Amino acid sequence: MDFAAEDGAPAIGTLQKQHRRGGLIVQKTALVTAASGGIGGAVARALAAEGYLVGIMARSDKTEALAAEIGGFAFIGDVSKAEDLAGFVEAALAKSGRIDAIVPNSGHAAKKPVLDITDEDWHGALDMMMLPTVRLVRHARAALAESKGAICALSSFAIARTDQDFAPSVAQRAALDGYIRLAARPLAADGIRINAVAPGFVDTRDPTETRLARIPMGRYGAAHEIAEAVTWLISPRASYVTGQTLIVDGGLAA
Repeated sequence: MDFAAEDGAPAIGTLQKQHRRGGLIVQKTALVTAASGGIGGAVARALAAEGYLVGIMARSDKTEALAAEIGGFAFIGDVSKAEDLAGFVEAALAKSGRIDAIVPNSGHAAKKPVLDITDEDWHGALDMMMLPTVRLVRHARAALAESKGAICALSSFAIARTDQDFAPSVAQRAALDGYIRLAARPLAADGIRINAVAPGFVDTRDPTETRLARIPMGRYGAAHEIAEAVTWLISPRASYVTGQTLIVDGGLAA
C-alpha cells in the first residue's frame, strides 16, 4: 500500500517507480520477455502493480490482452531471435523514451537424456535460455546506464542441483549464472545492477507426487512468489545487490 506524505509529496511507494526529470515526474519502464502467462505474466503484473509501464514480449495471442489488462504495451516476437529482441528494445524506447528494468525470461528446452542431445538441441537451448539475457543487456545497456536501472533474469534451481530431466536447462542456466557474475562488474561501473531469480517447481504446471516428495516445504511455489523476488531485486530495496542468483525453490536445492 502507498502512504502519502504529510506535506503532499508523492506516496512512498510511488517514489520507487517514478523518476524526476527536468521538474517532471516520469513513469519508469520495465521490459519482460516470455510474459504472456506463467512466471513472466506474474512478473509483468507485479511490476505494473509497482507502478511501472511494462512492455511484454511473447509469441502468444495472449500478449496484447495482458498488456491491455496491466496498462502496458505488447511486442509480438520470439525470445530466441536476436532481431526480435533488438526490435523490442527499440519499440520500448520509441514508446517511453527510457528503460529502467529488464527481466529476461524464457521457456525450457527439449527434455532428452544428456548423452542424446544433438548439436541442434544445444544451439536451440543456447538461443532460448542464455543468449536472450546477453542480447537484451547489449541492446539496452545505454538506456539502463542513463536510468541507473536493473536487470533480473529468470534462471532455475538446476544451477545448484542438477536434474537429468532438464539437461539443456542445467547447462544453459549454469552459463547464465556465470554471465551474470561476469557482467556485474562492468555494469556496476555504469550504475546498472544485474541479478537473477532461480525458481524451483512452480504451480504453472500440475504437480506430481515424485516432485512434491523432493521439496522440503512440501508444495510447488506460486508464480506470484517468484514475481515478488524479481520485483525486490529490481527495486531500490536491493540497491546493494548485484551479480547474484537468488534461489526460490522451497528448499529443493538444499
